[in-house]
Amino acid sequence: MADQGVRLFISCVSDEFREYRDALRRALTMTNVEVKIQEDLKALGGDTLSTLERYIEQCDAVVHFAGEMAGSTPAASSVEDLLVRRPDVEARLAKKGVQADTLASVSYTQWEGWLAISFDKDLLIVVPAGSVDRGSTFAPTDESRASQAEHLERLKAIDYYARPPFTSSDISPCKS
Repeated sequence: MADQGVRLFISCVSDEFREYRDALRRALTMTNVEVKIQEDLKALGGDTLSTLERYIEQCDAVVHFAGEMAGSTPAASSVEDLLVRRPDVEARLAKKGVQADTLASVSYTQWEGWLAISFDKDLLIVVPAGSVDRGSTFAPTDESRASQAEHLERLKAIDYYARPPFTSSDISPCKS
């Protein structure tokens, strides 16, 4: 893919991680690296889940921020349409222990990670250190915290682990 460059998707709940996502996007965007976020894809119109499906299928990797907010959940009809349109997605995820009834309650941000896995894309999971500041509209609930904890446990169960927690938006290269 050297001739076409690299396509990345940064997955996060904007209310929680916008600052970190935007800093990472600025650092990674280059002539040969295209970096997209969900808000870019919403501008295209149509069903958000199907738009995410099409873009993530064409990506090389997904950077998946996982914190305490799960984000909004697609309409049941969007999930049903995806699984009818793409039975391979449902089958691949079922082999990994994620059943269709679970997928009905998965948020858009969680879907971004599951779509990466179902399309065999590189998935880099990043989590914050406990002391990391969050966005001004950061408002987790007990339900969102539980949803995210369950999401991370499902990922661990199939050997997808978060990197060591990040502590700031400083992503300067390490000095040796």
